[in-house]
Amino acid sequence: MKTLFVALLLSLASAILFENNLHVITHSHLDAGWVYSVDECYDVVENILDSVTESLVADKKRKYTIGDIYMFTRWYSHKNHT
Repeated sequence: MKTLFVALLLSLASAILFENNLHVITHSHLDAGWVYSVDECYDVVENILDSVTESLVADKKRKYTIGDIYMFTRWYSHKNHT
């Protein structure tokens, strides 16, 4: 945690000194099948992606990234077949 804080401070100082934009992108993930089943994890992801989609539609300036292609593909396929 200390290393992350120092890196963030250095990045912020660099952005101020060189008049650059600093973009902080948070990250989290679900280890499907590790603690919870894949289906249990999908239920969580489905709720997240549904609410994110509503937010993106409401505000075109917002951006969203996802790293778990399996869960996204499953969600996208489900939404297109309902």
